[in-house]
Amino acid sequence: MSENMGKYRGKTKCGEWVKDSLILSEDGSRAFIGHIRFLEDGMPVASYQEVIPKTIGQSTGLKDKRKDQGLYAGDRVVIGGDVGVLVWDEYELCWSLQIESDEFNSIYRFYSDEEKENIEYIGNIHS
Repeated sequence: MSENMGKYRGKTKCGEWVKDSLILSEDGSRAFIGHIRFLEDGMPVASYQEVIPKTIGQSTGLKDKRKDQGLYAGDRVVIGGDVGVLVWDEYELCWSLQIESDEFNSIYRFYSDEEKENIEYIGNIHS
């Protein structure tokens, strides 16, 4: 198993969203979110919950300031009047808004700080 130390969010089988570090099994079939803390005597204590792998989203570093809520990959948001899903754009190397339409999927990139300041969270694709 490998641990990714970034901020992640995933949904447990009981339907609860949890946030913290991510551990994935070698084949990606099992995933756990949580952390390791150390007691005063230096003994490590792990606290992880199993999550549904397809619900995992990495923190984008963006925030819905009105709701004081961090945003993650897979979140549905509104920005500049466009509704879409936050995705990592491998080509542009930035978080982008994937706008879904009947004809095609397009990517809308965040160009200005003003746009980033006015993002509105409306849900997650796995809610």
